[in-house]
Amino acid sequence: MVLSGNREVLALTTVHGCVSVDQATANVKRCLRANGSENSVPIYKGANEPILGREPNHSSENIFFGKDGLGDQPHAFPRVHPDDAKPTTSVAAAVALVRLASEHPSATLVCLGPLTNVAIALKIDPSFAFRRIVIMGGNYYGIGNVSSRSSAESNFHGDPEAAAIVLHKLAEHLVIVPWEAFFLEGAKVSLVAYALNLPL
Repeated sequence: MVLSGNREVLALTTVHGCVSVDQATANVKRCLRANGSENSVPIYKGANEPILGREPNHSSENIFFGKDGLGDQPHAFPRVHPDDAKPTTSVAAAVALVRLASEHPSATLVCLGPLTNVAIALKIDPSFAFRRIVIMGGNYYGIGNVSSRSSAESNFHGDPEAAAIVLHKLAEHLVIVPWEAFFLEGAKVSLVAYALNLPL
């Protein structure tokens, strides 16, 4: 989206998930550098643990994404840089989200990881909302992708309390893209979208 000519990306935030928040921040900076967009958008580092403070378990995702979340290829282009884990600002992601929602209420927030930052933003400002919030999370058929919890989807499993807060407080703004959208074929995805009343 950063390279898209018809979309403006206001910010990127990071959160714990398949990797630690420091590693996620490093991965975002590395991906931007790979596309020649390193300084094009601010990066805000977010929560490194779920809202209730449980120690996150990244090991179950290593088989899919590697220990670093990018396939364990530090020497591939672009090489890992020592400063990659440093965000471009010291402002916390949740604080930045509150400000961005206030300044750009008609913007769309896209969430690709656990919802910890969004739940914290709601605790900071109970009126926090964007016009639309697209979440990659949850599942429809109850078949999960977390080895320790076969019915749990990884992002909601990563912080179920944060997911519950966001689903409860921001329901009218949400578009949820469930895990099935990534492996079902067209007609079945349409069926799930219809059942969940999602726009395609």
